[in-house]
Amino acid sequence: MQTAIAQIVALITRGNSCLRGDPQINSDHFFPGNSTFGFCEHVRFVGLKATGGEWVEESYAADCWEGRWEVGDRDRSDRRIWRVTYGRIAADSPNYGGTVAGEDGVKSQLIGILERISAFARVRHLDNFAAIFNQESALVASSEPLRSVYHTDIAPASRVSTTSAQLLAAAQTAWVFGGMGSWNDLGFDGPDQVLYDELSEELYRFLNSAILAAANSSNVS
Repeated sequence: MQTAIAQIVALITRGNSCLRGDPQINSDHFFPGNSTFGFCEHVRFVGLKATGGEWVEESYAADCWEGRWEVGDRDRSDRRIWRVTYGRIAADSPNYGGTVAGEDGVKSQLIGILERISAFARVRHLDNFAAIFNQESALVASSEPLRSVYHTDIAPASRVSTTSAQLLAAAQTAWVFGGMGSWNDLGFDGPDQVLYDELSEELYRFLNSAILAAANSSNVS
């Protein structure tokens, strides 16, 4: 899972914990202590305000946001080189009216695609990717899935069910999409390419669905 996505999940789940008054939540060290802020110099929420004929950023918090990651001081000894700004892109927007898949349904679909894409990788001797997909399958069945991934603190335990934790752990492990050497950098001939494209698209779709379902579940009483 990309850090930018993990950070959004951490913000949503921790925010829901605070809004619901979870007594065991201590937000004093959320920033910079949470692993999703590990390399961030700062994280700000801003809106745009018209001043003197130009738009300037004004610190704010609410509504709909989109993150912007910029490199600051590359030579910082603590490696916190990223300056993250969430810009308010919509205010007072209506809630999404569509249907969002639940955790159990997404989990079942994710297990199915993992079985098929792992088999595809094994047959074509892509052992490193097959191992990744098998590890994800194990996390989906684990009783303590977040203990085995990098962002162990991506969500407060009080706000996510075991199923949601499984989905968040699996999404971290099986996020094989990126640049050179990643899963989506592969190529095949004929029918293999067609099947590879279908499996890749399905995996990407269900990983995103898993993240969404898990994050949304943190708002359930």
